[in-house]
Amino acid sequence: MRGARLAILGAVCLFSFASPAAGHDPLGRAQPSVATTLKGSGLSRTIGFRVRDSDSGNPIPEATLSVLAEDGGESSVMGEVTRVQPELFRVKLDFPRAGNWSVHVDIAGKRVAPTSFSFDVPVVGGAEGDRSSGGLDVWVLVAVALASLVGVVLGTVLIERRRRRRRA
Repeated sequence: MRGARLAILGAVCLFSFASPAAGHDPLGRAQPSVATTLKGSGLSRTIGFRVRDSDSGNPIPEATLSVLAEDGGESSVMGEVTRVQPELFRVKLDFPRAGNWSVHVDIAGKRVAPTSFSFDVPVVGGAEGDRSSGGLDVWVLVAVALASLVGVVLGTVLIERRRRRRRA
């Protein structure tokens, strides 16, 4: 029992004296920490990336990002990434069709540990008969318009019949 306690105490001491960078890149390169935001609807999305060094929390001036979205092998979309602020990057993706798209992000640069990650973006919207997102479906609007037209025609016919009956 005493031996187990000493082993646990030794492990706690070992981890408490380890430097913050011990778990990061052994070559001393900046290790990107990324937070993402996703905005937009339909076939267009804007993705923001806040990139900071995991150790210092500072922006990484040498960092570069590349973004590629794929929908399972049929299509791919590459976005042009722009740096908006020292730590903020932005890319706009215009998807050619609805579906579940996988967005792949690569971070590189001089004195930057290469980092990659992916996330899924469900895209609902507009091309080739797909339904539109963020509003009423077009078919619902067409059906309402047709129903209104039929109602007006039937109402006019009924009113005209009543007039004829009164005259007769």
